[in-house]
Amino acid sequence: MPRLSELRPSRLDELVRPADSKCQSFKNKLNAEAFEVRSIEKTPEQVADAVLRRGGEGLKLFERRELPNLILLHEYEPYQPDFAVSVLRDFSADKRFWGRLMRAWIREYPVRSELAPRVAAALQKNIHLVPEQLATLVSGHGLLNIPAKLAGTAESVLNNRLPVETLRVLGLDQEGNVSTKLFAQILVACANYLRSGAASESELQTFQYLVAPKGTIESSSQMSAMVGLTLGAANRSPGEDRVKELSSILEQSFGDPVSESQGWPSVLDELGGEAVRAECLEVARKWNVFRSIHLFFKIIGKVVESEHRHHFPMRRDFWMNYFDRGDVTEARVILGSKARDEVERLKKRQGGEYADLDYAELRGGPADQCALLLKLGKTTVMEFSHSGRARMWGAADGAESPSSSVPKFRRASYQAADLRAPCPDDQMFRHDPRGQWRVRARNCIARLAGGAVVL
Repeated sequence: MPRLSELRPSRLDELVRPADSKCQSFKNKLNAEAFEVRSIEKTPEQVADAVLRRGGEGLKLFERRELPNLILLHEYEPYQPDFAVSVLRDFSADKRFWGRLMRAWIREYPVRSELAPRVAAALQKNIHLVPEQLATLVSGHGLLNIPAKLAGTAESVLNNRLPVETLRVLGLDQEGNVSTKLFAQILVACANYLRSGAASESELQTFQYLVAPKGTIESSSQMSAMVGLTLGAANRSPGEDRVKELSSILEQSFGDPVSESQGWPSVLDELGGEAVRAECLEVARKWNVFRSIHLFFKIIGKVVESEHRHHFPMRRDFWMNYFDRGDVTEARVILGSKARDEVERLKKRQGGEYADLDYAELRGGPADQCALLLKLGKTTVMEFSHSGRARMWGAADGAESPSSSVPKFRRASYQAADLRAPCPDDQMFRHDPRGQWRVRARNCIARLAGGAVVL
């Protein structure tokens, strides 16, 4: 038996629970009444009429039992508050009524409704009739307070202080699906904390496990997941394994942040609105650019058959300096057939950072030739893997014009000849072993940008 000093808390993502475990039995006991409202054939008007005018006459037994689940539904708003008052007064004798109503409160979490204070007060008054474990959970986290303050609950969630079965009762299943408005708001509180930049590695990891337990984000938690995962790691190095993993999850869930940004969810005001969405996309694009630059040089180091391979680290560091400054806004990896075969092989064998690498095909060149397109402000840069000549085009050269011959981003394939589009001689550079090309390249970039940038 381990010593007390050797014990440590179990983490949410470490728990393996058999179907017949005590945790599962406890969860079933707490959640014996289904969260879903049983289908009622009568219309809200018919149910409201039966309650308000006929004392429930005409309602079947199961329909009477469902009344606490109906109080907070928006379909009954035209009949409020009279409908809620009548149900609370005339149909609450059943000992299970208050447990059902508490679950309805968790499911609908109507803290912005005018009806909320009345229902919350009734629940608080009859808390002794709610199943003990459920009452303790709700009271312990102030879930009947209006307005509710969920920051403490979010902290408990992120620090694994709530058992897995409690998360299930609150509305999060093992697939990452959110079934209650309460837990949706808890995730919003978690995301707000994460975007503050104060989260620890373990808190970020727990949030990742909550919203993407199988590597993709479910639709029910998309907004909070995007904000929490992206901005929670915004200040981390793009080269960290955690950031690479998060970047992959986000792209699998929402698409490429550069070419498919329309697939990234909108953000409500409670999480900062569209300004925060734009911030998330900016961070995700930064990660995407890093992966493109990093993996370009990693792949060409594996496949390029050239006597100048020793140039690659120097060239990589040169462009990564611009990335670290925030000057590189877009990147496109273009791979010859040998490199494409290598990437696909790595995807099958390793996955990871290669799994979602988006690249274009290079045609009309040697099998081991590759190219990298970079965007620095209004300047387009084209780098070949072999020691040919790097090219730069500024706004005056047509880099911003759709009709110019300057290579464009986001295409599926490129002809090698098209990447050698006409370019002024003083904006082309051949790599030399000592790296003297870097001085001319820096000065050219600074001139095209309209300044005198020195790295």
